[in-house]
Amino acid sequence: MPDNEMYCPPITIRCVDCRNFGRFILVGTHVINNVHKFFYNPPSKAVNENPPSKAVNENTKKFVGW
Repeated sequence: MPDNEMYCPPITIRCVDCRNFGRFILVGTHVINNVHKFFYNPPSKAVNENPPSKAVNENTKKFVGW
């Protein structure tokens, strides 16, 4: 995908209902003009430097007897 929004084409989503005997009925459409607000930005590794401790509280342990 291009970084400049001017070069990003709009995305068109069409929802079609497939009926009996090969009939297709258009249920709805939606056009997404700005794709950048849907991009995923993963958290930086600096945030994940301190992993949670592996200490387990005795009250949180559960025993399941099958």
